[in-house]
Amino acid sequence: MMRIINANFARMRKSVFFWACLAVTFAVIAGSVCMNFSLYPYVTNWEQTIQHYFYVPLFTVPAFAAEFLGTEYSNNTVRNKLIAGKTRLQIYLANLVTVTAGGLLITAAGQIVPIAVAIYAGRKGFSISEGNFAVECAICICAVIAACAVFTLIGMIVSQKSMSITLSLILMIGAYFAVSKIKEKLDVPQFDTISVYNADGTIERQYEEPRPDAATGFTRTVLETVYNLTSFGEIEQSLSDTTIRYFMPLYSFGILAVTTPAGIVIFRKKDLK
Repeated sequence: MMRIINANFARMRKSVFFWACLAVTFAVIAGSVCMNFSLYPYVTNWEQTIQHYFYVPLFTVPAFAAEFLGTEYSNNTVRNKLIAGKTRLQIYLANLVTVTAGGLLITAAGQIVPIAVAIYAGRKGFSISEGNFAVECAICICAVIAACAVFTLIGMIVSQKSMSITLSLILMIGAYFAVSKIKEKLDVPQFDTISVYNADGTIERQYEEPRPDAATGFTRTVLETVYNLTSFGEIEQSLSDTTIRYFMPLYSFGILAVTTPAGIVIFRKKDLK
């Protein structure tokens, strides 16, 4: 399988589309960081600012994955590998490793400027917790790895590059807006505090009343699970102060553990004629 991975890496290095995705990611994030820093030079929440830039690769990496894997089909590379004696399991896993490595490189390129600005801000006296920052970055990287597993699944099932890119981008755009709506719903307090006042204006008593628009019970559990399973939700959770964020990598590896066997089974049954 190492020969397949090495061949994939060689093709990725020569891929103009890969370098274009990397350059777009770098340019979009660098431009946004420079603009924000020039407008708000005294912002103190650089940890939160940096984590939000992990969103950008989730839109460029699927394009790279779909183009790279689609070329495998259009150039008959997959069939040639099978003729050479490679198994479908080896081909799928090698492509998963390649897409993940490419996705992480694109992500790393996008974080160069934000991290540099964070270091600069830290030297200017702003408070940046190195421990929290490391945990947050680790969670975000795990989210990107999980997303790469999903992109590999789509790219290995759908042979056409245009269709694969379209499906991947629709999935990520839909996930982004879904996470925004779910977060908005989960942020609604479950109870309102009602105060009863005396005639002199002092508080006689207070009690809590359930809010009808709040998500509770089974509905809240489902929404939280969906929220935590999406890469955007995991990145958002990395910024929370609750202990739930330490479990986010488990959600990422759960996605990896489900999508990889599923992709292998479907790819084994795929007709390559």
